[in-house]
Amino acid sequence: MRRPPPTRAQKFDEFARSIVTFAVVGVPAALVNSGLKYMQKQIELAFQVRGVRARATGRLAAKPWKQQGGLAGPGCGMRGVAACRAAR
Repeated sequence: MRRPPPTRAQKFDEFARSIVTFAVVGVPAALVNSGLKYMQKQIELAFQVRGVRARATGRLAAKPWKQQGGLAGPGCGMRGVAACRAAR
C-alpha cells in the first residue's frame, strides 16, 4: 500500500519540530562555547597581569624569552634540551 503524500500541516509540524530540536541543541552549545571563551580570556588576562607584576617587582628580567633560557635552561637559547646538556 502506498502512503498518501504529506499534507501542508504535516510538513509544517515536521518543520516546527526540526526548529525546536535545533534550538534545544544549539542554545546550550552556544552558551558552553561562550563560557569557554570567557574563561580562556580570564586565564589569558591572569597570565598577562602575572607577567607585568613579576617584571615590576624585579623577579623577571626584562629580557626576551630566548635570553632567559626558555625550557632548556639558562644560556641554552633555542638549541633544545639535549643539545644544551651535551654542550655542558
